[in-house]
Amino acid sequence: MAMRGHAPLHLPESRARALVQGEGEERTPGVELPAMLRGERIPGFWGLARLLMMPFDTTVALDDRRTAIVEAGDGSWVLIDLERNRVRQGGPRRLWDALEDLYLRLERYGRPSRDRFGLTVHPDGRQLVWLDDPDLGPRWELPARAAG
Repeated sequence: MAMRGHAPLHLPESRARALVQGEGEERTPGVELPAMLRGERIPGFWGLARLLMMPFDTTVALDDRRTAIVEAGDGSWVLIDLERNRVRQGGPRRLWDALEDLYLRLERYGRPSRDRFGLTVHPDGRQLVWLDDPDLGPRWELPARAAG
C-alpha cells in the first residue's frame, strides 16, 4: 500500500547488492545481531524502524551470513555480517546507527509488543506513532514523504 498516496520507491536487488559493495564505515554492533534481526526480543522493532527511517527498504540476503538493507529513498545502506559480528554502513545517513539507537531505546522501554503502539493522524497530515499513551508516552513523528 502506498503511504500518503505516493507510489513506493523500488530498488532492484542487483542495485542493492552493488551499493553495499561500496565504501562504508565498519564497526562492531552494540546489540546482539541475531536476536535483533529475527525480532525475538522486540517484536515491534522492524515495523517501527520501517515507518520511521526506511519505508522503502530493500533487504537482500547476500549469503547465509550477510544481509544487506538499502533504503531506496536516499540510498543509505547497511551490510550486516553475522559471522564476523560486524556492520558496515554508507550513504547519506548512518542507517545502522539510527536502527541501533531505536532498538536500544525500545529495550529501555521494556521491549514493547506491537499492541502497545498507536498512531495519531492530525488534520494537517502529520502522523505520530506513540507507545502506550498518545500524550504521555514516547512519540515519533513520521517523516513527510516527498511527492513522486
